Amino acid sequence: MLRKTILITTLILLAFSLFTVTAYFSDCQSFHTMHKQVVKQIVKHKPEVVFIGGDITLNGSRQDDFNAFFTVMKPITNIAAVYPALGNHDKDTDLFLKNFPVVDSLTYYTVDHDGVVWIILNSNLKLAPGSTQYNWLEKTLAANVDRTVVIIMHHPVYSSGMHGDEKGFNFLFPQLFKKYSVAAVLSGHDHDYERSARDSIHYVVFGGGGGPLYDNVSKNDYSVIFRKTHGFLLFEPDNDIMNVKAIDNDGKEIDKFSFTIKPRAEK
Repeated sequence: MLRKTILITTLILLAFSLFTVTAYFSDCQSFHTMHKQVVKQIVKHKPEVVFIGGDITLNGSRQDDFNAFFTVMKPITNIAAVYPALGNHDKDTDLFLKNFPVVDSLTYYTVDHDGVVWIILNSNLKLAPGSTQYNWLEKTLAANVDRTVVIIMHHPVYSSGMHGDEKGFNFLFPQLFKKYSVAAVLSGHDHDYERSARDSIHYVVFGGGGGPLYDNVSKNDYSVIFRKTHGFLLFEPDNDIMNVKAIDNDGKEIDKFSFTIKPRAEK
């Protein structure tokens, strides 16, 4: 009986150990002082994976800029894998790929982590229906219809910040993401925190990785909360629920939400 109890306890612990803390931030843009503060707060939570929503540097055209970025990021890269999206300031794609060999050469790719399929898009490339990237996206969503999916793309679908929806993604994506039951869409570009909600999908902008902050100046009918602040998102799985916290650069929780992690289908 004792051995059976120990075995069950061990299996439970192993099941919980499969889940790890994940973080997300965007738009550090070579503003190293604030970027350092955000990194300092992130490493307190010991994430094993960190996603970045683009604008790694201010112009992305010199290796020195990336070297400075990685110097600030060292506390994170010492403990976590880093997966970035390409931002509009990341202008030299070849240099970006050289510094992030984990990124597919197409600059859009997927990461399977913590029961979630993370789809990272390149919103600088064509994303209209019929484009190569759109076709890849729809095919990838269809292939993962029974999985929990989170989209990461630099330009937002909904935003009240300075840029707003300058790409027209609010006309392009909501119905597609609803069709495939996407759980959340993470973006940057606007330097603030905002969570919007439509059709049970969380649309989150958090471009608070270091760049100068923006005001609430654009129309967004789906906005739930807006904060002019630096910071990051923290993803913490709890069985079949993914709990998400928005945390500012002082370590204060400013918002939280959650979504369901769908169980993997047995093959």
